[in-house]
Amino acid sequence: MTSAHHAPSFDAAGLCPGLYEVSLPDGVPPGTRVWRLDLARASGWREQALALLDAGERQRNARFIHQADADRHALSHAALRCLLGAWLETPAGGLRLSIGAGGKPFLAEAAAAHFNLSHAGGHALIGLSSNHAIGIDLEVIDPNRPIGSLASMLMSSEERACCGTPCSPEAFYRIWTAREAVFKAWGSGLRDDLASWTMLPLQGDAELGVSGPGPMPGPTRLWELSVPAGHAAALALLTLPG
Repeated sequence: MTSAHHAPSFDAAGLCPGLYEVSLPDGVPPGTRVWRLDLARASGWREQALALLDAGERQRNARFIHQADADRHALSHAALRCLLGAWLETPAGGLRLSIGAGGKPFLAEAAAAHFNLSHAGGHALIGLSSNHAIGIDLEVIDPNRPIGSLASMLMSSEERACCGTPCSPEAFYRIWTAREAVFKAWGSGLRDDLASWTMLPLQGDAELGVSGPGPMPGPTRLWELSVPAGHAAALALLTLPG
């Protein structure tokens, strides 16, 4: 197995159908890569995907009521395993993924192999980083959701101001994906005090503008990602001690 402290420099072509590398914005540090999985293109790979999952993942997959949700779970988690396996030069099906206290998966065998997964609609995003805790979020921009009411309940006054009046769906999801990505990078999951935090995505190579009722676990930076029309996505990286 190669050292996870080195940048993941493998070629992902051919690992699974429908997997495309995402071009990252300027300023994202070396050692971080992101892929998009087109779930429709990967749909014929379902049986192979299920075979790569461990027993716990297959049990969770069997609990989905709707087949589309089960397929999305199987395909995206199997693609994650393929990417991690290629990075670490180990069989994808043999990786042991565990769940941390905040609900974030991690690899017990390779503590420096940081990864995150998000899926929405017909796509999934998978991010790997060799030297930062990573959080990634993908959302479908749904103009029919009551985003004005959600912003009033869940966002700070500064964030609501950025959403405009009436609340812009694009701006709402831009901020919402930023929040999700940051909390996932921190490994804390969404909190009950969301309206007490302000997380505004800054452009370019800059640290995240963030304030809230508690300390951050470390310097955190945020970028928007280029994704298919009708979606919003964000990448957050947390600098780790040492």
